[in-house]
Amino acid sequence: MVRAVAPVERGEEVCISYMSPLQRADFHARSSRRRILQTEFGFHCLCDICAEEDKDKVEADDHRRRRVLQIEEEWGELGERQKKKKEEGRRRRFSF
Repeated sequence: MVRAVAPVERGEEVCISYMSPLQRADFHARSSRRRILQTEFGFHCLCDICAEEDKDKVEADDHRRRRVLQIEEEWGELGERQKKKKEEGRRRRFSF
């Protein structure tokens, strides 16, 4: 069973992501994603970007993915800083 966020027509191709940029540090490079898909999932990916032959397009895609990873890391760090500030505020209120 697959849950969709939009209607899916009968016969329409449904694609899924096998990897999350949040769980894989090497998600940003096409070569790494292809290697992981082959070794861990047993298939050679032929999605649009994996099949792309234009090196500039592949490098641009890899760059965008590195930026997503960077943003996700910064977001996590921001969340941790906010959590620490809240904890410090609670300790100050209850310390005598």
